[in-house]
Amino acid sequence: MALVASGKQIILNFDDIAVSNDHGCANSTLVDTSPYHGIAIPGLVLNATKTPACSSTLDEEMSVALFGRATSPTNVLFAQGTLDAQIIFDISVKFEALINEATFDISPVFTNPELNSSNATVIVSTLQSDFGNVNVENKFQFHTGTEGLGPYHINVSSNGAEYQFLEVSVTILSENTFLPGQSRASAFFIDSLILENID
Repeated sequence: MALVASGKQIILNFDDIAVSNDHGCANSTLVDTSPYHGIAIPGLVLNATKTPACSSTLDEEMSVALFGRATSPTNVLFAQGTLDAQIIFDISVKFEALINEATFDISPVFTNPELNSSNATVIVSTLQSDFGNVNVENKFQFHTGTEGLGPYHINVSSNGAEYQFLEVSVTILSENTFLPGQSRASAFFIDSLILENID
């Protein structure tokens, strides 16, 4: 990833959170009142390693998206809908703004018909914003027939503008549903989220 002199990387790979699947499928909850490396990023942290004690989750479709798909072993963050990664202003945070590039890997949770069809289009939408003047939006499109089920790598840039939060959402369009051509919001897993902050 290209860096500028005024930016410092914040690496959120969730692997420093203790989540072990040795005695069952464990998880850890991140809440926005307790920043993770200075970023409020609520969600559920899961271990993507399949073990004898954790070979599937309660949701079969979620299991397909989870196990073996972490890009930085072993933990990933699960988002049920829209994901917001936001700076929280408190004494522990040493920076005031994000800038430039943000990269991450994302794995949508597909339904069984979508998994079996190889004909679904995934749209990943991002927004970098400062709650005011800066609103940088991007959309990325992937097709399961040619690019598989993920994880998909995303790289966005604020074009040098300072911003306060990154928002991510996933929409899936499938021709193999009860309503062909219709779309739905998808839950997803995030890994290897790298942000840049102003020193």
